Amino acid sequence: MDKEQLVQKISKVGGNPYWVGGCVRDTLLGRPARDLDLIVFNLTAERLEAALSSLGSWKKYGKVQPVWAISGIPVEISISGQSLMKDAKTRDFTLNAIYRHAINNRLEDPLRGFEDLKKRVLRMAGPYSFQRDPLRVYRSFQLASRFHLTIEKNTLLKMKETDIGSIPMERIYEEYKKWILAPFPELGYGFMKATGLMIPILEGIRAMDLEMQLKKWVRYREQSDSPELFMWSLLQFHRYPILFDGKPFQSLAETEKKKRCLREIRHSFYALSRHHQKSVSLEQRVKALDLLTKANRPADFLRMALLFSEEEMTLFAEALEMGDKIRMIRCHWPQNPPKRKFNGKKLKKLGIPAGPQMGVWMETIFQLQLEGVGERDLEIFVQKNRHLFK
Repeated sequence: MDKEQLVQKISKVGGNPYWVGGCVRDTLLGRPARDLDLIVFNLTAERLEAALSSLGSWKKYGKVQPVWAISGIPVEISISGQSLMKDAKTRDFTLNAIYRHAINNRLEDPLRGFEDLKKRVLRMAGPYSFQRDPLRVYRSFQLASRFHLTIEKNTLLKMKETDIGSIPMERIYEEYKKWILAPFPELGYGFMKATGLMIPILEGIRAMDLEMQLKKWVRYREQSDSPELFMWSLLQFHRYPILFDGKPFQSLAETEKKKRCLREIRHSFYALSRHHQKSVSLEQRVKALDLLTKANRPADFLRMALLFSEEEMTLFAEALEMGDKIRMIRCHWPQNPPKRKFNGKKLKKLGIPAGPQMGVWMETIFQLQLEGVGERDLEIFVQKNRHLFK
């Protein structure tokens, strides 16, 4: 069974089905339609469910605005008891309120969304668009960035007036993920500044030319192992200049301050994304960027190689226009990441007992190894200093 059989069945039981939203918008832009949303008029929930049951298993999501999905077909179905015009005014933006009849392909455009689409203008579908769902404010940033849109003046004013305090952060993150991966993230960032609706992880970025920087970073983004985290890392580079001052040696107070900044990055990204592994990976990338800014010895590149690939670090250096670091990466990058020469078993033979101090010894020895200290000299170092932890 496919989507055509689905709409035929819905039509046969009296429903009037229309494709709406992103799938219509993307088709009009000459792009492949990904999210298939079907709105059905003149049909009750009971009759829809009876029709779906005759086709296979289905699930229902949501309470206020129920959505049905049938197994094996990537379509989300909803029903409307209103006229097509009234339904259009409940949607987010006019370019997402264009309907295509699912049987005869007739286009219905009650709010002239196609004109806005051609003019690349984002306009709210109705005066209560943002009150119905404040998340639409954040959606506007990613839509502007994905489709190179400007936001209409009254729509921008309504966005500024919208109370966004009740939106779960993980919902906001999904919109920001689309923004950070869009072709024109500098546009969305400009509208964030214009509305004053900047999420905490982006607040405090002082780079005056950040919109131009975002535009430049996109050229390198898709070559990254993780395009999303590549972009977030570069944003943190501008948010925390103290982390990237290039000083090879810091006082204890400076070192502790950097550690606090790194923890803050991890915690703030987790508060936004609710994704532990991505938060840890972002922190690692920022650590690698810190190493990159002050790298001038082979040991620095050995440490970077433990975190990321040569290709990834070269991309960071290119995006940040660190030509000297690119040359040093090519000169000093190891063929393979360094491996520890001392494990717990070997340290026990040298007289280091099991316990918390074992981990301290292993890390100390490994850092000395990275600095180029030979294996025999490391053994002597352990034997001479093992009494310090007894």
